Amino acid sequence: MQVRSLLSAPNIGKYRQIFADFYSSLFTFHSPLAGSIIILSSSFATTLSGCSFLFIRHMSDGDRQTGSLTELISQYPDLRIAIGHFGMVTRDGWTEQIKLAKNKNVRIESGGITWLFNEEFYPYPSAVRAIKEATDICGYDKIMWGSDYPRTMVEITYKMSFDFVLKTDELSDSQKNAFLYENANTFYGFKGLKECEKIKHML
Repeated sequence: MQVRSLLSAPNIGKYRQIFADFYSSLFTFHSPLAGSIIILSSSFATTLSGCSFLFIRHMSDGDRQTGSLTELISQYPDLRIAIGHFGMVTRDGWTEQIKLAKNKNVRIESGGITWLFNEEFYPYPSAVRAIKEATDICGYDKIMWGSDYPRTMVEITYKMSFDFVLKTDELSDSQKNAFLYENANTFYGFKGLKECEKIKHML
C-alpha cells in the first residue's frame, strides 16, 4: 500500500493567519495542579465564529481540560477540532481526550505517538494497541496520522513514523489507509493531492 502525503496541499497557506491570530490571543499560565491551561481571549473567540479549524497541539494530561473543550465544542459545533499527540496516550486518563472525538467535528491526531512510546521503540506494539483502543472508543474515521516532524527525528527516521503502521498485522489495509490518509484528507478538505517525491536527504 502506498502512503500518500498531505504536505503538498495547495490550500494549507490560508490557515496560517488563523493560527497566528490564535497564538497571539492566548493567555497561558501553569499550575502544578491544573497543568497547562489555555484561555482564549475575547478577540479570538470572535475569530472562532468565522474559522474552520482549531488544532490543539496537546492538552493537559487526562481530563483536566476536557470539560473546557466540551464547552467550546458546544458553543462552536461547526468548528473542526484536531487534538494532537493522541491525547497524550501514555499519561493516565488519556482516553478521556479520545472520548471528545465522539463529537461530530472532533478528530484525534497521532503526531508524537512514537516519541511517547520511545522507550519501547520500533515497531511500537503498544502504540498499535493504543490506536485500536482509541478506535473502539471513537471509530476509525476519527483518528489521523501525524509525524511530529522534525522533533521526533532525533530518535527515528521519518519513514519509521508511519512504517510501524504499514507493517503491523493488527490493522487491516482499509484501516491503515483511513488512518494514514483518508481521514485527514476528508477532515481538512484537501483537493487534488499528489504523492510527494522522495526527498533524498530526508531521514
